[in-house]
Amino acid sequence: MQSKKQKTVVLGLSGGVDSAVSCYLLLKQGYEVIPVFMQNWDTVINNDFKGHNKKLPDGCESNVDYLAAKKVVNFFKLKLHKVEFIKEYWNDVFKYFISQYKKSLTPNPDVLCNKYIKFEAFRKYALNKFNAKYIATGHYAKIKQDKNGTFLLMPKDLTKDQTYFLSDLNQQQLKDVIFPLANLTKVEVRAIAKKIKLPNWDRKDSMGICFIGKRQFQEFLENYISNQPGNIVDIKTKKVVGKHIGTMYYTLGQNKDLHLSGQSSKYFVCGKDVKKKIIYVCAQADKNKYLLSTKCELGQFNFINPKSSKSLTNLKVRFRHLQKLIKVKSLKKINGKWILTYAPSLSVTPGQYAVVYKNKICLGCGEIRKIIK
Repeated sequence: MQSKKQKTVVLGLSGGVDSAVSCYLLLKQGYEVIPVFMQNWDTVINNDFKGHNKKLPDGCESNVDYLAAKKVVNFFKLKLHKVEFIKEYWNDVFKYFISQYKKSLTPNPDVLCNKYIKFEAFRKYALNKFNAKYIATGHYAKIKQDKNGTFLLMPKDLTKDQTYFLSDLNQQQLKDVIFPLANLTKVEVRAIAKKIKLPNWDRKDSMGICFIGKRQFQEFLENYISNQPGNIVDIKTKKVVGKHIGTMYYTLGQNKDLHLSGQSSKYFVCGKDVKKKIIYVCAQADKNKYLLSTKCELGQFNFINPKSSKSLTNLKVRFRHLQKLIKVKSLKKINGKWILTYAPSLSVTPGQYAVVYKNKICLGCGEIRKIIK
């Protein structure tokens, strides 16, 4: 018979349907569930005045999420705890996020958010304060533990697979985690929520920046980075074809919001010169020439389970969340740098993450430093 501590799990409850159904499933399995709502962003403290939804109270989505979470715990007759990691989020996630945009890179805050907030600050708080055995979240991912340690695996629902965002974690962070939705599809989760009449069964999934929410992105960045206007240049003809207000607002492969009317072809962002404030674009017919790559340099590669580094064959990679898996030719350290060689891929973007898989196991990730031509 398990002790009370072994059956106690602290659940990160967001107000969404995934964490609400996770709560239901854990209770059904006999766990003592302690729901905790995290608030990691404050619009006033964080100088967040531009770009948010004016229809929301104070423009803050966390207030709405908290009320939704309250309805869920009332439904289950539980007590909702609330914790703030506003300082930690700013120092460990957001400062880096902004510093990367200032370099005109394209960072991924969700990866950092999981690494430093959900599975670090929150995990320590949850296990220490409540003397619990486990933490749980509504992520779509699987955990496997055997004699070789802890492994992160793809979930049943590959259309909702969130291992990309969990790829920078380590065994210590994952060893006491439960993902209740590992073997369910999103359709099944909605059906469960509807069947038991959860108050948020039809609530839309959250969108936007991790813990900040949906924003008019260009206006939001203006809170922290001043506009830096410059020219949009056709990389082939070297002609100026338009103007922009900042290279940081554009990412490789982007063709929306360029405002290049009257052109004979669709244009795609294919490069930047940050110092000269130039965005280079190429015509659709030249995408392969300017946006196709087969090799990139990564930052330090994080192996979720260090034993995975001993067999780096038959690998696949994705450079964006839910992107189709791409065959890896090699992943190895050359002169102290991690070099990834892969099947030809479009728009591999510095600042994003290369997340590597072997079969259904997520081995880990490395931040993309530069494309090697």
